[in-house]
Amino acid sequence: MSSGFPGESLPLLEIDGVVYTQSNAILRYLGNTFGLTGENALDNLTLDQVQDVIGDAKQFFRLWMVENNPEKKQEAREVFVNEKVPLCFRQLQAIITAKSGGPFILGSKTDFRRPLFGNHNQ
Repeated sequence: MSSGFPGESLPLLEIDGVVYTQSNAILRYLGNTFGLTGENALDNLTLDQVQDVIGDAKQFFRLWMVENNPEKKQEAREVFVNEKVPLCFRQLQAIITAKSGGPFILGSKTDFRRPLFGNHNQ
């Protein structure tokens, strides 16, 4: 990667010649810009919880993927698959069940975290 932009990583968003990085920051910006956030601070807290639970799972996935030692890689895989993924799903289920009254995290209102899950209705 060239050092011509902050963070030297992807994704990035360029607006008026200024480059922004960090996927969560970009998601929040786009959500705020296009009205894909909660209606109040508690809704946004719920959305942030979901985003952070997924981020925690991704962190353990990365640990598994970057490990070069075969024994440690297998151990990291087992921790991810047998502990972290089930924990993530339990946490997400608890968060979504507490708030949901429809197909989205906040019930019937879509939000900017929706792409994190994909379209599971098809």
